[in-house]
Amino acid sequence: MAYEFKKKSQNKEVGSSFDDAAMGKRVKQEQERYKLATDSEFWSCLCFKTEKDMQSFIAKTGLPDRRYVKGEELRKATEPYKPTKRLRAFGRKPMSTAMLPDPLESVDYSKCGGRFEQESAAEAMAIFNAFNSLEKQGEYTEATDSHFWICVVFDSRDDAEKYLDDMNLRKHGDKYIDASAWLKEL
Repeated sequence: MAYEFKKKSQNKEVGSSFDDAAMGKRVKQEQERYKLATDSEFWSCLCFKTEKDMQSFIAKTGLPDRRYVKGEELRKATEPYKPTKRLRAFGRKPMSTAMLPDPLESVDYSKCGGRFEQESAAEAMAIFNAFNSLEKQGEYTEATDSHFWICVVFDSRDDAEKYLDDMNLRKHGDKYIDASAWLKEL
């Protein structure tokens, strides 16, 4: 007896799991929900070289003096400074990538006698001494190196991208924005 190929019946109910259109719509909804839940590109950081720059920016724009602000707060505060033309620009490149010397180069392992505890203590002491020898910088050459910053949290990646484009900020960065340079333009 030969096998017969029969056409499946097309009796799909609307809204059932067999409804291709409804299932396609549901898959798209779940993909969007997943994207929103896992997206980490919805924030930007305004980085300043000095605390004075940060306070000047806050005073000039009327932005709340907090570490974290909403995208809508930043948009409202900077609306008077919105450029008349939108420009396309490449993101800025850091000016320096200077590396500090390796603090473990000075560790003499021969004095530790091959004991793990003594080697660990010598390494910890070398790192401790390296941290203590660093000088605190008053003004940073790169705004992104400083600890003067304001994080802006947008509703979505699209919202963050639109704000960067509307304000022509890509020349100052996209994730970490050199806000000291932007302040000079305001």
